[in-house]
This record gives sequence, C-alpha cells and structure tokens, in this order.
Amino acid sequence: MQENIIATIPQGSADTVLEVALLQDEKKDVHIELRCLAWGPGVGWYRQHTLKLDRPAAQALLRTLGYVRSRFGHRAP
Repeated sequence: MQENIIATIPQGSADTVLEVALLQDEKKDVHIELRCLAWGPGVGWYRQHTLKLDRPAAQALLRTLGYVRSRFGHRAP
C-alpha cells in the first residue's frame, strides 16, 4: 500500500491535529483517510480516530465542504 500525507491541519490545541492521507492499494484503488492524531508524552503522535473515504464519499464530502465554504463567505481564516 502506498501512502502520501497530503496535509496536517492544526486543531484547537497544540496536541491535536487532523491528518489527511491519500492511499493506493495493490489494485490501484485510491481512498482518503482523515485521521485525528493526538500527542502523548512518551508516546508521540498516535491516532485517536480514522475515517476512510472511497472516491464517491470523498467527492460527496468535497461538494458538501464547498457548500459550507459558501456559507462562511470568503473571509480569510
């Protein structure tokens, strides 16, 4: 399995991030994983939750996030 980390997005505290990974399996099927990572002393970064999206689910999420973005307006974060 081939894995590429696309983004690591900071969350509300310094010890939590959202990691976005693009994975391709041996059959060349592609999916996305959204991973909630936490930092633990003596442990380092570890996964708390993983959400796996196939292509149709990822496309639906992108459409939904586009709608949410339009509701937020175009203000810079």
